[in-house]
Amino acid sequence: MLNKVQLFVFCLLILLSAAGCGTEKEINSRTKTTNKKEPSTNDIISMHGNVENLEALDEFIEEVNNNHPSSIRIVKYTIEGDPIYHELTYEKEKIQFQLDTTKDGYGPQEVTTETCKDLIRTQTKKELIYTLKNCTGEWNNFELLYVPYDVEK
Repeated sequence: MLNKVQLFVFCLLILLSAAGCGTEKEINSRTKTTNKKEPSTNDIISMHGNVENLEALDEFIEEVNNNHPSSIRIVKYTIEGDPIYHELTYEKEKIQFQLDTTKDGYGPQEVTTETCKDLIRTQTKKELIYTLKNCTGEWNNFELLYVPYDVEK
């Protein structure tokens, strides 16, 4: 009789231990998901030459030209599918630029912040280029977004 009680208690402890581990794993996985930066519908998405919501960047430039505080985020995807975040905030005649490569498996996995004075849009027959100019720190000029036109189709 005592062996059956001991066996029952032993099985119950194993079952409770396994259930406790599963709960911890679920909590950790839920936390990781909510901490992730997910692209929003307001973001400009650049994936392998295709750009979505580009008009939002032109609206941001208009806000900068009118000296209105504004912010925007560009999410570029690497060939492997990893996001690289480019966050721009305009305030007090300066553009703060934050480059976040922490989700890029093959990149430096760091966050770099620069202050720039200008965001220039250059359009030709073959391409559209957005460049941050007169930046402090590591870059003087930074090509923010390059959009080639498919002139052969």
